[in-house]
Amino acid sequence: MKATIACNLYESKYFVDGHSGRLRHSLITSACLFLLSYVILFLGMSLRPNIFDEGIVLTAAMRVAAGQVPHRDYYTLSSLGVVQGVRRIHSG
Repeated sequence: MKATIACNLYESKYFVDGHSGRLRHSLITSACLFLLSYVILFLGMSLRPNIFDEGIVLTAAMRVAAGQVPHRDYYTLSSLGVVQGVRRIHSG
């Protein structure tokens, strides 16, 4: 008897509509929050590009290819992942 009541409760149109309504509200709230954050960040950014000297990254990639270790053998602002990625692209 209790199992039948539980099954009827989950199959009820009120339970399904209530669940999808909360999901829809959550998705709309998330989308509005994302768009608001995007607009605030876009308006707050400088419109001039901030170009990092790519020569520094290429030199670091050449040093890693030669066997040197970043932050031990030389100083770099780039992370090791960036240096390794550039090295792999240029080494073929």
